[in-house]
Amino acid sequence: MRIPIIVALLICSFVSYGATTGQTTTSANVGQLINISLARAQSLGDIRVADFNNVHIITLTVDNNDDDGYTLNFKSDNGTRFATGDNFGYLIHNSAADTPTANPTNGQKPTTRYELMLCEASADSTYGHVTNPSNVADSCTNPADSVSKFEITSNSGSNIIFNQVNKATLSGIFNLLLSQKSDVQLFHGDFSDTIIVSISDN
Repeated sequence: MRIPIIVALLICSFVSYGATTGQTTTSANVGQLINISLARAQSLGDIRVADFNNVHIITLTVDNNDDDGYTLNFKSDNGTRFATGDNFGYLIHNSAADTPTANPTNGQKPTTRYELMLCEASADSTYGHVTNPSNVADSCTNPADSVSKFEITSNSGSNIIFNQVNKATLSGIFNLLLSQKSDVQLFHGDFSDTIIVSISDN
Protein backbone atom coordinates (compact mmCIF):
# COMPACT_ATOMS: atom_id res chain seq x y z
CA MET A 1 0.00 0.00 0.00
CA ARG A 2 1.33 3.27 -0.95
CA ILE A 3 0.92 6.26 1.29
CA PRO A 4 0.90 9.55 -0.57
CA ILE A 5 3.13 12.14 0.92
CA ILE A 6 1.69 15.55 0.65
CA VAL A 7 4.14 18.35 1.03
CA ALA A 8 2.64 21.67 1.85
CA LEU A 9 4.79 24.53 0.78
CA LEU A 10 4.25 27.69 2.79
CA ILE A 11 5.57 30.77 1.16
CA CYS A 12 5.92 33.79 3.43
CA SER A 13 6.31 37.12 1.75
CA PHE A 14 7.86 40.04 3.71
CA VAL A 15 7.38 43.53 2.31
CA SER A 16 9.67 46.38 3.46
CA TYR A 17 8.14 49.86 3.56
CA GLY A 18 10.21 53.10 3.55
CA ALA A 19 9.42 56.09 5.89
CA THR A 20 6.80 58.39 4.48
CA THR A 21 7.89 61.56 6.37
CA GLY A 22 11.07 63.03 7.77
CA GLN A 23 12.57 66.27 8.94
CA THR A 24 15.83 68.01 9.48
CA THR A 25 16.67 71.34 11.05
CA THR A 26 18.97 73.94 9.59
CA SER A 27 20.24 76.84 11.68
CA ALA A 28 22.12 80.10 11.57
CA ASN A 29 23.76 82.34 14.12
CA VAL A 30 23.79 86.11 14.57
CA GLY A 31 26.54 87.64 16.68
CA GLN A 32 25.74 90.00 19.53
CA LEU A 33 25.86 93.69 18.69
CA ILE A 34 25.98 96.32 21.42
CA ASN A 35 27.77 99.61 20.92
CA ILE A 36 27.51 103.31 21.64
CA SER A 37 29.64 106.20 20.44
CA LEU A 38 29.41 109.86 21.42
CA ALA A 39 30.35 113.06 19.64
CA ARG A 40 30.21 116.48 21.22
CA ALA A 41 28.10 119.11 19.53
CA GLN A 42 28.03 122.51 21.26
CA SER A 43 28.07 124.26 24.61
CA LEU A 44 25.60 126.73 26.08
CA GLY A 45 25.92 130.48 26.09
CA ASP A 46 25.87 132.80 29.13
CA ILE A 47 23.59 131.07 31.64
CA ARG A 48 23.48 134.17 33.85
CA VAL A 49 21.31 136.18 31.49
CA ALA A 50 19.20 133.73 29.45
CA ASP A 51 17.30 130.47 29.74
CA PHE A 52 18.47 127.79 27.31
CA ASN A 53 15.92 125.30 26.03
CA ASN A 54 16.66 122.04 24.19
CA VAL A 55 20.22 122.84 23.12
CA HIS A 56 21.89 119.98 21.24
CA ILE A 57 24.97 119.07 23.29
CA ILE A 58 25.83 115.46 22.35
CA THR A 59 25.22 113.12 19.40
CA LEU A 60 24.87 109.42 20.25
CA THR A 61 25.12 106.54 17.77
CA VAL A 62 23.63 103.25 19.02
CA ASP A 63 23.82 99.65 17.77
CA ASN A 64 21.94 96.87 19.57
CA ASN A 65 20.38 93.61 18.45
CA ASP A 66 19.13 92.15 21.73
CA ASP A 67 15.55 90.89 21.33
CA ASP A 68 14.56 92.48 24.64
CA GLY A 69 15.88 95.91 23.67
CA TYR A 70 18.44 98.04 25.48
CA THR A 71 18.91 100.67 28.18
CA LEU A 72 20.82 103.94 28.02
CA ASN A 73 22.15 105.22 31.34
CA PHE A 74 23.15 108.86 31.94
CA LYS A 75 25.40 109.80 34.88
CA SER A 76 26.74 113.10 36.19
CA ASP A 77 30.43 113.28 37.12
CA ASN A 78 29.89 116.39 39.28
CA GLY A 79 27.92 114.30 41.73
CA THR A 80 30.98 112.22 42.58
CA ARG A 81 33.72 114.86 42.28
CA PHE A 82 32.78 116.72 45.45
CA ALA A 83 32.80 115.27 48.94
CA THR A 84 29.70 117.06 50.20
CA GLY A 85 26.43 118.36 48.82
CA ASP A 86 23.96 117.22 46.19
CA ASN A 87 25.76 118.04 42.95
CA PHE A 88 24.37 115.45 40.52
CA GLY A 89 23.10 117.01 37.32
CA TYR A 90 24.39 120.53 37.97
CA LEU A 91 26.73 122.65 35.89
CA ILE A 92 29.44 123.73 38.34
CA HIS A 93 32.03 126.52 38.12
CA ASN A 94 35.56 125.31 37.38
CA SER A 95 36.91 127.00 40.54
CA ALA A 96 35.02 124.47 42.69
CA ALA A 97 37.55 121.82 41.65
CA ASP A 98 40.16 123.67 43.75
CA THR A 99 38.34 122.60 46.93
CA PRO A 100 36.63 119.28 46.15
CA THR A 101 36.11 118.56 49.86
CA ALA A 102 33.69 121.48 50.10
CA ASN A 103 30.20 121.90 48.71
CA PRO A 104 30.20 124.39 45.79
CA THR A 105 28.90 127.81 46.79
CA ASN A 106 25.76 129.45 45.40
CA GLY A 107 27.86 131.41 42.94
CA GLN A 108 29.53 128.22 41.72
CA LYS A 109 26.31 126.26 41.08
CA PRO A 110 23.03 127.33 39.44
CA THR A 111 19.91 127.20 41.58
CA THR A 112 18.41 124.54 39.29
CA ARG A 113 19.63 121.32 37.69
CA TYR A 114 19.86 121.10 33.93
CA GLU A 115 17.21 118.96 32.21
CA LEU A 116 17.85 116.45 29.44
CA MET A 117 15.83 115.04 26.58
CA LEU A 118 16.75 112.53 23.87
CA CYS A 119 15.47 112.73 20.29
CA GLU A 120 15.77 110.67 17.11
CA ALA A 121 18.08 112.66 14.89
CA SER A 122 17.99 110.94 11.51
CA ALA A 123 15.20 109.46 9.43
CA ASP A 124 17.84 107.42 7.57
CA SER A 125 18.78 105.47 10.70
CA THR A 126 17.38 102.02 11.42
CA TYR A 127 15.62 102.26 14.77
CA GLY A 128 14.38 98.96 16.13
CA HIS A 129 11.97 100.19 18.78
CA VAL A 130 8.24 100.22 18.10
CA THR A 131 7.41 103.16 20.36
CA ASN A 132 9.61 105.76 22.00
CA PRO A 133 10.06 105.96 25.78
CA SER A 134 8.48 109.04 27.36
CA ASN A 135 11.87 110.81 27.44
CA VAL A 136 12.55 110.40 23.71
CA ALA A 137 11.14 112.67 20.99
CA ASP A 138 10.48 111.68 17.37
CA SER A 139 11.65 115.11 16.21
CA CYS A 140 14.72 117.03 17.36
CA THR A 141 13.68 120.29 15.70
CA ASN A 142 10.18 120.36 17.13
CA PRO A 143 9.84 117.89 20.04
CA ALA A 144 6.30 117.33 21.26
CA ASP A 145 5.26 118.98 24.53
CA SER A 146 4.24 115.57 25.86
CA VAL A 147 7.85 114.34 25.88
CA SER A 148 9.19 114.34 29.44
CA LYS A 149 12.56 115.86 30.23
CA PHE A 150 14.68 114.12 32.85
CA GLU A 151 17.30 115.03 35.42
CA ILE A 152 20.28 113.17 36.89
CA THR A 153 19.72 113.17 40.63
CA SER A 154 21.73 110.29 42.09
CA ASN A 155 24.82 108.12 41.76
CA SER A 156 22.86 105.50 39.80
CA GLY A 157 22.06 108.03 37.09
CA SER A 158 18.94 108.08 34.92
CA ASN A 159 17.84 105.27 32.61
CA ILE A 160 16.00 105.41 29.30
CA ILE A 161 14.69 101.94 28.48
CA PHE A 162 13.92 100.83 24.93
CA ASN A 163 12.03 97.61 25.59
CA GLN A 164 9.48 97.46 22.77
CA VAL A 165 11.57 96.33 19.82
CA ASN A 166 10.76 94.43 16.65
CA LYS A 167 14.18 94.54 14.98
CA ALA A 168 17.76 95.56 15.71
CA THR A 169 18.77 99.20 16.04
CA LEU A 170 21.59 99.84 13.55
CA SER A 171 23.52 103.11 13.73
CA GLY A 172 20.55 104.76 15.41
CA ILE A 173 21.45 108.44 15.78
CA PHE A 174 20.10 110.35 18.77
CA ASN A 175 20.69 113.92 19.92
CA LEU A 176 20.90 114.73 23.61
CA LEU A 177 19.26 118.08 24.31
CA LEU A 178 19.92 120.16 27.42
CA SER A 179 17.84 122.89 29.07
CA GLN A 180 19.16 125.23 31.76
CA LYS A 181 17.43 128.08 33.58
CA SER A 182 19.38 131.30 34.02
CA ASP A 183 20.84 132.47 37.34
CA VAL A 184 22.03 136.09 37.52
CA GLN A 185 24.10 135.52 40.68
CA LEU A 186 26.62 133.10 39.19
CA PHE A 187 30.33 133.87 39.13
CA HIS A 188 32.15 134.85 35.94
CA GLY A 189 33.81 131.88 34.20
CA ASP A 190 33.13 128.42 32.91
CA PHE A 191 30.53 125.96 34.18
CA SER A 192 30.56 122.31 33.16
CA ASP A 193 29.66 118.73 33.94
CA THR A 194 30.82 115.48 32.39
CA ILE A 195 27.82 113.39 31.31
CA ILE A 196 28.69 109.69 31.12
CA VAL A 197 26.46 107.62 28.81
CA SER A 198 26.49 103.83 28.75
CA ILE A 199 24.45 101.11 27.04
CA SER A 200 23.37 97.67 28.27
CA ASP A 201 21.14 94.86 27.00
CA ASN A 202 17.77 94.49 28.69
